[in-house]
Amino acid sequence: MTLKLGRPKKNILQISISLSLYIAVLLLIISVDIQAQAIDCNSMKFLKSKSQGISVNNNACVVDDMVSVGSRFLLIPGGRLWLKTQTADSRYLQLICQNRATREIEVELSNKFSPWIRPKGFTQCSDWINNKLSCSDEKGSKNDLICAIAVIEPLKYLKVSSMKRTTSIKLRTLKKGMNKSTLTRIERSELIKIMAGDIRSEVSLCRNLYQVERMVKATWTLGALGQIEKLLFSQTENIDHQFRSCVESVIYNFEYPEFSESVVLSVDL
Repeated sequence: MTLKLGRPKKNILQISISLSLYIAVLLLIISVDIQAQAIDCNSMKFLKSKSQGISVNNNACVVDDMVSVGSRFLLIPGGRLWLKTQTADSRYLQLICQNRATREIEVELSNKFSPWIRPKGFTQCSDWINNKLSCSDEKGSKNDLICAIAVIEPLKYLKVSSMKRTTSIKLRTLKKGMNKSTLTRIERSELIKIMAGDIRSEVSLCRNLYQVERMVKATWTLGALGQIEKLLFSQTENIDHQFRSCVESVIYNFEYPEFSESVVLSVDL
């Protein structure tokens, strides 16, 4: 009597192939999942409203201007890149890079840790000294790309113990039900003074980047809804126009409170 064993061998082979395919697909899914988890979209933010002449490529994040490691920023001549990240102690680190060359410059977000970036296409770049970097082209031109990093404290006017910010500015010492219109002249003056210090803190990053020592006076009207209605500078003779543009970006994009009426701010920056 002869036994036929051909069919069982075929079935075993089919099961083996199916199992191998299943394992391969499972490993692929796990690999993709690990890669997805490795993408950090909670650390670094591209401040689009403060940046100028920037296009972003290779960014794996899609929400709220967050950018991932591997993102590439293309700066046109005169372009300015502005990034922001939050530290463990709730302070903020901000980085600005300014393209002073006559060509486009690419900067890669290469690391999740400071100083985060790597300029591309340069043969000469300095070390980070005093939180500043400069890169030059091989043709002899200097400071074609300059970058600076600074620690920015949280807005102090939001954290003053006697104040809180909801849909408007109120004083905790005021009786319940009183609104922002009840701020006295002294209270409003104190709020503006603290707010001016917050603005100076951000402007200091512009000052460090462009190596400007002179103070400039900025005067602007802040509407009741927090919008800038007028902005004028004085004492700006021989002041770098890119520094002025940087200061304007700070003023226009500051997180202002709401007042019951327009107020005029005049601040030495």
